[in-house]
Amino acid sequence: MGSGGHGARIAVVGQGYVGMVAAACFAKLGNKVVGVETNAAYLEGLRAGRIPFFEPGLEDLIAEQLAAGRLSYTGDHAEGVAGAEFVFLAVGTPKHAGGMADLSQIESAVEQLAGFLEPDAIVVIKSTVPVRTAERVRDLILHARGSEFPVSVVSNPEFLQQGRAIESFLRPDRIVIGGSPDATGRVARLYAGVDAPILETNHETAAMVKYASNAILATRISFVNEMAKLCDSVGVDFITVARGMGMDHRINSLFMAPGPGFGGSCFPKDVSALVAMGQDSGVDMILLKEVLRVNHRQPRYVYDKLRARVGDVRGRTITLFGLSFKAETDDVRESPALDLARILISEGADVRVYDPHAEEKGAIVLPTAHYHPDPYVAAEGADALVICTEWPEFRSLDLDRLREHLASPVLIDARNVLDPESAARHGFRYTGIGRGTDPVA
Repeated sequence: MGSGGHGARIAVVGQGYVGMVAAACFAKLGNKVVGVETNAAYLEGLRAGRIPFFEPGLEDLIAEQLAAGRLSYTGDHAEGVAGAEFVFLAVGTPKHAGGMADLSQIESAVEQLAGFLEPDAIVVIKSTVPVRTAERVRDLILHARGSEFPVSVVSNPEFLQQGRAIESFLRPDRIVIGGSPDATGRVARLYAGVDAPILETNHETAAMVKYASNAILATRISFVNEMAKLCDSVGVDFITVARGMGMDHRINSLFMAPGPGFGGSCFPKDVSALVAMGQDSGVDMILLKEVLRVNHRQPRYVYDKLRARVGDVRGRTITLFGLSFKAETDDVRESPALDLARILISEGADVRVYDPHAEEKGAIVLPTAHYHPDPYVAAEGADALVICTEWPEFRSLDLDRLREHLASPVLIDARNVLDPESAARHGFRYTGIGRGTDPVA
């Protein structure tokens, strides 16, 4: 077998978000990569260079690597894994009913590919998994191939940021690899050309780095939102407070923007998994439980601000700008905008939505809202507008035109996208989050 580095033969099992990015980026680094995907619709699209979600630059990168012959796709595990020096597991690990990660897709993938592994191949866990998963993966392989079969398992958690996934893969803050020194060294050589520090450690630590990293960022968001509520109630502009805090190098200015709460596929799931992990281990994760509670309440706080402006929403038309959980993605999983929309609909409001990329997915999970491909059409005749996602295009809206379309000039800026004074000059009754004005009635 080879020693890793440029020109390695890699299989990436699972072509969801993480798997697609990993396969394309490893190909970009000069490796021969096969993406294994059993979903026929996904597979057909990938072979044609199409992806089923929005991620800037990824479709172009896949098309480029397909044309270069470094990337290919198959629906057959035997074909995909045969000859591979490295087999990356990038299948989903959704939240189980108890909060812990559901490993059924990992186990199924390992059972399907174990019989086709080359001797001395390295199986790399890219999915986010609990701390004992590497041991479970190795046991499944040895059960299928015999206790003497030479295989190594390595943990290599992903730290992709949706909206900038290619950059966060090729120019990450760090690369974390867990396992035996020989195996982690071989995996580390796959990242030759990536300028980032590499932490080589054991499986359990590597897995925990991923969970703990997401948990501290989620905690920061909930802290900021709690402080923003307090600033609203006492008439202080939290944006200035955050600027002052960020001047302290120990704190910095990252993840200091108040808003409707965190969402997506990682933060809610991973914080819940740590709470469940603590419960299984006899540790009460008090802080993280509160992080989740604060986040759960935040869409209601935005709704309360809206109620303070328009009163009872029953029979009112409310337009939401943005449905994805953050900008530069069409991912609506656990999006606070969806939670707000559900509250409004349950209270009898007519909800309209404009999102530049997430409307198709939003319509699947929230079919009772009305979707419009143009922001000004979505705002036509509405009693209030709520900005829920920080899409860059919302910063350059024609405010005069927008004001003319609305039946009432109520604007709830849940992402503090617009300048309050500018919005007021254009005739809006503006309310932000943590701006120290318009406290909740």
